[in-house]
Amino acid sequence: VRNGAQLFRLFGRPAAAMGAILDQGSLLFATCAVIILSLLSDLSQRGGLSILTAFLPLLALSAVYVPGPLWVTNLVTRQGSLSAAFERDYSPLLTCAAMAWTAVNLPIVIAEWLLPLPIVRVVVIVAYLYFAVLMIFAVRTVFGTETRIAVGVVSVSWIPLLGAAYLWGPLSFILRWLTSPFLLFFVFY
Repeated sequence: VRNGAQLFRLFGRPAAAMGAILDQGSLLFATCAVIILSLLSDLSQRGGLSILTAFLPLLALSAVYVPGPLWVTNLVTRQGSLSAAFERDYSPLLTCAAMAWTAVNLPIVIAEWLLPLPIVRVVVIVAYLYFAVLMIFAVRTVFGTETRIAVGVVSVSWIPLLGAAYLWGPLSFILRWLTSPFLLFFVFY
């Protein structure tokens, strides 16, 4: 209940909500919320459920997006070694980012169910601009940086996502091949 309240506080009082998420937020709740919202979005877009697409946003957040702001903030503020920063700040930043992603995707999923596609596109643009705003609050809260540094960090944090989009084709081919039942059967027997 407390995590749900923190999620909805992101719409009205984002700075206070990020502070509460940092202090009391649950990474388990945040990751489950991302997966559930991904499943709902997939259901509204395709009319079916796909496990791969359900975990894709969580994979993008945890493996691609969150390490970017963490690295850039550590580079700019020099708060210690990169490994120490990852140990100290990765989980809190991932929790804040997952809650922010869930908050901005909730209106998108509702719009996908109720509104025509041109209006959904407008909702998506506005929502992801608000995601950038929420990530400014998250970076400022997790790292204790000034707002101008948080704005700079978030303004370059999308760059790793471009690299991931470029490499997704080859990586998905390799991952499908590595997880195929035939290969698993061959390896184990």
